[in-house]
Amino acid sequence: MRIAFIWPHANTVYQTLPLSLGILYSSIKDQGHEVRLFNLPLEGWTASSPEFHDAVDEFQPDLICATAWAISFKSAVAATVEAKRRAPNAITVCGGMYPSLNPEPAWEAGVFDYLLMGEAEHSFPEFVRHLEAGDIAAIEKVDGVYFERADGSLVRTRSPRPTDLDGCSRVDYEFIELERAFSRGYMSTVLGPKRKVAMLASRGCEYACKFCAAPVLNGQKLRHWSVEFVTREIRQLYERYGVRMIYFMDDNATQEREFFKDLCRGIADLGLRDLTIELYRGVRLENLDVEMVDLMKQAGFKILTIAPESGSERVRRLMKKDMEEADIRRAAKMIRDAGISLQGYFLIGYPGETAEERQQSYRMIYELGLDVFSLHKYQALPGTAAFLKLVKDGVISRDHTDESHLIGEGLPNYNGDLPAEIDREIFLQYAKFYARYPWKIVHLLRMASAGGLWRSMAGTARAGMLAMIGRGDANVPLPSIREPM
Repeated sequence: MRIAFIWPHANTVYQTLPLSLGILYSSIKDQGHEVRLFNLPLEGWTASSPEFHDAVDEFQPDLICATAWAISFKSAVAATVEAKRRAPNAITVCGGMYPSLNPEPAWEAGVFDYLLMGEAEHSFPEFVRHLEAGDIAAIEKVDGVYFERADGSLVRTRSPRPTDLDGCSRVDYEFIELERAFSRGYMSTVLGPKRKVAMLASRGCEYACKFCAAPVLNGQKLRHWSVEFVTREIRQLYERYGVRMIYFMDDNATQEREFFKDLCRGIADLGLRDLTIELYRGVRLENLDVEMVDLMKQAGFKILTIAPESGSERVRRLMKKDMEEADIRRAAKMIRDAGISLQGYFLIGYPGETAEERQQSYRMIYELGLDVFSLHKYQALPGTAAFLKLVKDGVISRDHTDESHLIGEGLPNYNGDLPAEIDREIFLQYAKFYARYPWKIVHLLRMASAGGLWRSMAGTARAGMLAMIGRGDANVPLPSIREPM
């Protein structure tokens, strides 16, 4: 078969890489199919681009496979519609975060013949084999499949969660064109390493924060790759692609302390002295101890992230963010005492948060002595407890998707304030912090991707202009700012 993989255009070339599609390609490449990746952000295409249409016309796929997060589902639908229009006999499939967490609205979009839910490294090659053979009865037994029988009844099987992660297929970096992604600025920072790759060492999270999709998507039981597997991948990326920073995207990498400590030892033993390591989602504070911090420093961590999410004890309870203020302050001091830079994540606009509680978060930035911080606006992620409550209360519909958490881009606010008011507030917090500590902007320039920083600055400029003209409408037309290629 000719199989088309679609990475939707809502994803950004400077911050995302189709790692999942690189894994799925590895899982089927011994089956003899002709597979092509349509990486729309890498090509600079949208669903309506003539170049995309021509490429599909030329390839004529038999199977069209799109992957979608919540922010990119609408883009995945648009691209699939255009591809199907040019290959009308093709079967269409959607997988990824969105159909895994919200299959009913994904199905009701009316575009896909099948959904594949959950971690599909093993189920996808099985699905493709049965599809090629025309064995619908066998497809009904594939893990994580969702589709409609000829009689109109629905098939929905349990989503897979492989336990032997070393036995899953690895990312094929050639297929996803890592070198081209670097040339387009993927993960490039202003002052930090220019070659930086996101990867995982584990899946799962034992906690159940109401805003977070991780335990719903990957379960609460931690599963991890072996230290040998992870360090082998790191060495390959270092030697073959010149990668000098690894960005672990694990939801709770430190959940199993001894595994994580062994991972730090394994990375340190590689002896790659110019390699920097980061944890995107930060460390779970209860699991942090002096030995772990010391091992992280040996492994190449230059900055550690903690995620209080709110400076308010009440809001943290609303979020079910089981984190005591004493632990937050203890961990911050431990990290600073070790000579490691400190970053903090905060969630602004969580449903039920008051204006004074937002101020508590802003004060905590200074009280913890942070070197850099991120104020993320709340996104209602499908499948999460907070999302389902908003649906139940009639605030949003089940098919609701947010497409950005950046300021100046019109994300809804659920606490009575207009989005532009929140944007102004966040803009002022960044401005005041860097006016007070101008030297700390170095940390931001080492961490933030150049493209992401550019887009955030555009949003900040938008929020600032709205503040100056006194408008509360986040959608007021303003001069557009083109992202750098």
